[in-house]
Formats: sequence, structure tokens, C-alpha cells
Amino acid sequence: MKIAIIDTGRAHYTYLYSLCKIFEIDNLYLYVSEQLMQSLKNSKLKKYNNIKFKIKGKDSSLKLYYANIVEEINNSDIDLVFINTVHGNFIQNSFLTSKLKKKKILTIHNLNNYAKPKVVFSIKSNIRSIFRRKIMNNCEIINVYGENLQSYLIEDFKYEKIITTLPFSIFEEELIKRKPNNSKLVIAIPGSIDEDRRDYKSVYNVFKKIYSEGYDIELKLLGRPIKNTANKLIDDFEDLNSVKVQVYRGFVSEEIFEKEMWNSDLILGLTKKNIIFDSTEEEYGKTKETGTTFAMIRYSLPGIISSEVRKMKELENSTLTCSSEEELYKIILKLYLNPCILDDLKKNALINSRKFTPSSVREKFLRQVVVMK
Repeated sequence: MKIAIIDTGRAHYTYLYSLCKIFEIDNLYLYVSEQLMQSLKNSKLKKYNNIKFKIKGKDSSLKLYYANIVEEINNSDIDLVFINTVHGNFIQNSFLTSKLKKKKILTIHNLNNYAKPKVVFSIKSNIRSIFRRKIMNNCEIINVYGENLQSYLIEDFKYEKIITTLPFSIFEEELIKRKPNNSKLVIAIPGSIDEDRRDYKSVYNVFKKIYSEGYDIELKLLGRPIKNTANKLIDDFEDLNSVKVQVYRGFVSEEIFEKEMWNSDLILGLTKKNIIFDSTEEEYGKTKETGTTFAMIRYSLPGIISSEVRKMKELENSTLTCSSEEELYKIILKLYLNPCILDDLKKNALINSRKFTPSSVREKFLRQVVVMK
């Protein structure tokens, strides 16, 4: 199969990497930004040299670049074109998707922004909504990051086009670098420190109680603060226990992030139920997936999420939920005092992550869609 991937953004390198691994045995043609190309070059992609690139220069015209690649792809024998990360340049992306004569698959990160945008008193926002809908209509296949989001499009919107569920992140078992077992429970909160997205106050209150009672539990906040108020939050967590709480005030390198995640036992992701994106409300677990689930897949770890957020169907038996600070406290203590329960969750997590190996994902994708030349 010959596959083209178009991604001139910068934000979702992980998804681009996942696609390259999933379709590693196929012929790949990448139309990407210089930054993404460099990230792939520095990655663990074994068959990087087999990929054919056409790079969009940092200062080059997107309109001209798209015109050139449309002609190139239309005159090729490429079977399928992935359109990734459309968060801007909507007029140009509408042109791109309307002119490409190949079968196209659009990956959507925020479903309501495409399927159910809020009409607001903003001409620019409403214009973006119009072009998002055009781009969606121009593509024969829609990809979302899980079965919950797929069900939302089918059940709530009676969407009749093919909907695939290629994941944002994949599981590579050969990369596992687990820490040796010990009595300490290590909990990680991956992702940028953003109080609009996650409930850090509850986490702070729970760990304040945990440390006051002398339990040997380590907490890692693996992300940089993205707002000034987050720096105060970091100070508060550091003051809880400077030995057992690990924080970062700047960018967390991939090397450090990977090491700390593999050395963790559990992921804590108290993502808030709703978030506003471009004036439209998105619901985590229903119209948008959480970063917690992506990390659970990649590092084959169990997780704790808010009961307000739907569990990812594929990770059902390795995901715990809590509805209050007291419940979160009890769950953490139960796992700390009963390692066998945590071990069972880890076994489930590994089984679930194996559903997301590149070969497994590719097989599922081919069952979901027939590529027409």
C-alpha cells in the first residue's frame, strides 16, 4: 500500500510518529514541515531512510507548497492520503482537500469543532467553523482516537462515512524499560501543567494528607507550567515534600520523560470533564481523548481518572475512577498497601497496550476500511 501523510503543523509529532510505525511495511510519502522531519530523523524510527520526503520550508508559501503536492500526488499511484493536525490555515486546507483526487483520511482531535461548532459573535470563529465542515466533507474517511469518539459520531450525528480509530500513540514492547520492584509506589502526572485542563487542587490535598501520615509514595509532575499561575502550583507541590515530589519548571526533554514514565507504577490524570476550544465546548472521553489514555497505552500502565470522564473502552479494566478527594485517597492507599492489586492492574494494562502494537493497529485499520485505488 502506498500512503501519503500531509502534516505541516508542529503540535502532534507523536501521532505522525505513530502513523510511520503503523505503516512501516508500506511505502510512505511524507509531506511535512522541517521541524517534524527533523524530529522523525532523531526518533527511534528504524526505517526512516525508506521514507520519501517533500519538506515544506519554514518560510515558504503554504499555498504554493499545497499546489505543488496536489499535482504530484494526483499524478502518482498513491492509495491513501492522511490529512493531519488541521488547527489553522483553513482556507488552504480546504483547497488541499478539495483538489486531491485520492482517497483522503482526516484525523480530528476535537470533534465538536467539526461536527457541532458553537455559533458565536465572532466572524473569524464562524468562518473557521464553515471551513472545518468543508474540509470534513471533502474527506472520504474520518479518523478519531478511540471507540468512544467513533460511537459519538455514529450515534449522535448518524455519520455515515467510514470512521477509523487509529490511536494517537502506539505501544512498542521492545522499548520497555521497567524499574526494579520495590516498596515505593511511584505515581506520574504526564503533560503540561495547566489548571484549566486538570484538577491539581484535589491532587495537592490528597498528597498533603498522604505525606502527613508518612506513606512512602512518590509523585512526579512531568510537564512544564504553561501559565504564570502554574508556577505557584509547582511551589505548593514542592513544599509538600521536596524529596518525594518531583517537578519541572521548564521543558521536560523526551529522554527524561521516557525514563521517568518507565520508572512509574501508575498514571494519575484528573482531567476536567469539559474544555473550551475555539469557542466550542469539548468533552473529554466523548468528543476528545485525554493525554492520560495516550500515556497509558504507550507505557502500558494503569491509570486513575475522574469519574466524570468516560473510560477509553480499550482500557476499561486497567482504568480506575474517582469522584472525590476522599475516594482518590482511598484508591491510592489501597494500591500502596495491596501491591497484588496493583500488579493485576499492570497485567491488564500490558494486555490492553498490546492491542496498540503497530501490527495490531494496522490489521484493525484494514478491517475498518478498504483502500480504493
